[in-house]
Amino acid sequence: MMSKHLFFKTTTFKIMREDLRHKLWMIVLSVLGNFLLLPVVWLIMRSNMYGNSVMLGLTRANQAGELLATNFDFFTGYIPVLGGIFCIFCAFVTGLFSFRFLFHKNMVDSWQSMPVKRRTLYKACYFNGILIWFVPFFICLAAVFLMAAPFVRRQGGNAMLLALLGRAAVTAAVLAVVFLLVYHLVLTAVMLSGNILNTLVCAGILGFGAIVFYMLVILFFMEYMETFYTAQVNIDAVVYASPLVSAFDLILSRADGPEFTLGFRKDLALNLGIGLALGACAYYLYLRRESELAEQGLGRKGAAAVFRIVCGVEAGLGGWILFAMIAVYSGRGWGIFGALLGSVLVFGGLDVIFRMEFKAFFAHKLQMALTVGVALAVCFAFSGDWFGYDTWLPDREEIAQISVWDRNYANHFFAMEITREEFLERVGFQDMEMVYPYLERMAEHESGVWPEGTAYDRVLTRITLKNGRSYYRDYRVAQEDRELIWPMLTEERYREYAWLIDETVAENCVGFEVETGGGAQIFADNAKAAREVLFPIVKAYNRDVLEDLESVMLGEGRLLARLSVTFFYSDREGNIGHDNIYLDVYQGMEHTAEALKQAGFGGWTDAAERSVESIELGLPYRYKLLTAEEALALGIVYHEGDMTKREAVILARAGYGVSGDGNTQMSHTSLDAPGTDTISVTEPDEIEELFPLLSFTQPFHSTGVFRKDYVGIQVNREGGISEIWYIQKGDLPEKYILRFGE
Repeated sequence: MMSKHLFFKTTTFKIMREDLRHKLWMIVLSVLGNFLLLPVVWLIMRSNMYGNSVMLGLTRANQAGELLATNFDFFTGYIPVLGGIFCIFCAFVTGLFSFRFLFHKNMVDSWQSMPVKRRTLYKACYFNGILIWFVPFFICLAAVFLMAAPFVRRQGGNAMLLALLGRAAVTAAVLAVVFLLVYHLVLTAVMLSGNILNTLVCAGILGFGAIVFYMLVILFFMEYMETFYTAQVNIDAVVYASPLVSAFDLILSRADGPEFTLGFRKDLALNLGIGLALGACAYYLYLRRESELAEQGLGRKGAAAVFRIVCGVEAGLGGWILFAMIAVYSGRGWGIFGALLGSVLVFGGLDVIFRMEFKAFFAHKLQMALTVGVALAVCFAFSGDWFGYDTWLPDREEIAQISVWDRNYANHFFAMEITREEFLERVGFQDMEMVYPYLERMAEHESGVWPEGTAYDRVLTRITLKNGRSYYRDYRVAQEDRELIWPMLTEERYREYAWLIDETVAENCVGFEVETGGGAQIFADNAKAAREVLFPIVKAYNRDVLEDLESVMLGEGRLLARLSVTFFYSDREGNIGHDNIYLDVYQGMEHTAEALKQAGFGGWTDAAERSVESIELGLPYRYKLLTAEEALALGIVYHEGDMTKREAVILARAGYGVSGDGNTQMSHTSLDAPGTDTISVTEPDEIEELFPLLSFTQPFHSTGVFRKDYVGIQVNREGGISEIWYIQKGDLPEKYILRFGE
């Protein structure tokens, strides 16, 4: 007598076999795709590698090394990307058509009337969907491994072969999780829907809805919150709530590196958990699904309402931001129009799709009105900053510390061995008497109207509260705020992490370039020799920073040289990266200048001075400082053509930063002048007078609001060489300004 357990297995097997007969086209598609993307491409790659080795005349050792590396890259880079994309495609197709009988009334009645339990029928169709992709993929993957194994073992031994097997196993595990994630997502959409159209819509909402909403909110923050710091955006968490995005993210994470790190294992486990949860949801919905849903829209009214409202709000946000950004004038009015249009169209459109009839567009008027209202409320809250994001200021007693960062006043961004958060933690200030007035001034700036044309720096500020919570703001700091921000920028800890060069930079240097007015020299051929030359220069630079940080920060004096140092560093996770640090060396930095001289660069810094034949001073088209009276005078004259002596002097003073009469100055950054008059300085004594004021280029950090601006002028050297050099505004002697009016 046949046991009950054996009968279950036999029944399931028979149903699976019968179901596969109807899915032959999916089997053929899976076999063909996996065969072409794995064994065939691997053979083509192998053929190309051999041909390239012969053409380049590589030695056997080099040829073997290239082939070995390519084999490993194939399993950790190529298969996860193209094989993963095909895996997602198969998961979508098999999920969509594994239960195709549920979409047709005659088929669902026929299949569900079979003398088997609904659970048995589900298992048969469910496992077939997995096997259709997995079996061809596994066979093709094994075939590629068996073709690569002899060569890898011959070149690297058993250890290398095991390493290749491990990478293949990790890649297979990643793609299996990706398949289950997408497959279960589509099955959940299938169980909610009565036709393919609704399934596709539901899958899109479930797969992308969360991340779309998140990105829209970020866009609103970027558009309306003046102090929002975009670098604090962390999309990692929301990716998991959008399975279709998470699947691609997991594939790219695998392709980025072969290391099976703890973070990657957590990522894999979390995606597997989400995939299994979606699978359980699909199974639950299947058991509660009614036969009458076939050929209908969305069966569950609660799910349909949630989808309509969420997507309607998202469409309203998207419509507002789209029209507000396109419209030059009346941005808020066009934003309202866009929000209304987007919310109504998407909400009504989803109702039409879910109910499969056009007259259902206004079937839920109250819900539609609620959706439009929520969308508009969110939009107005952002555009009007109802929640006081830019101006929010905690009480003095609630703050534990405040940290600031101004990239215009730092030699490098963040010290390479620490993260942004660690840097701001180390330079935190607890003296509220010093830092709280700074916060009050920043909030005051944002509560009013920022004067158009006012120059400012962006200062990243992190406020850490005593309850442990921290938040970031990207404040605007103007010239008038110097007395509040400068004590923090010149504080010892800020100096240490923002200006001093760690000696490990020189130790890990792979090359550097020294640029002066006489040209550039590159040290890149011998890393050891470059480090020996660079180390005393870095040491001298740090000494100048310690002795007179303010002069270095403000860029006082002529720029003598610039060093661009390329070095490697290791981050907290052990990953190796490379970066550049730029050292601007000014005339007042005696120790660094002496170190450059000892290193053999002294003659380079003086070479340009010896070869200068003339200096051309030109009236610039664009300038910044102009009194109201001067602007009026220039406005009257320019439309008539020629400039008078007075206008020429006014323009020169404005362009070179020499104020006229001390009147209140206004911003004026664009003016259509009929031409640019020039003055040629050729007398040797005048060239000698001007040259110490000139820099061969603008310093790397020359845009800070507390620094002087630079004006470009032309330097003519021997041999017909012409270059654009720079002079700080206000440094040009008055006698040269007056010549523009002669």
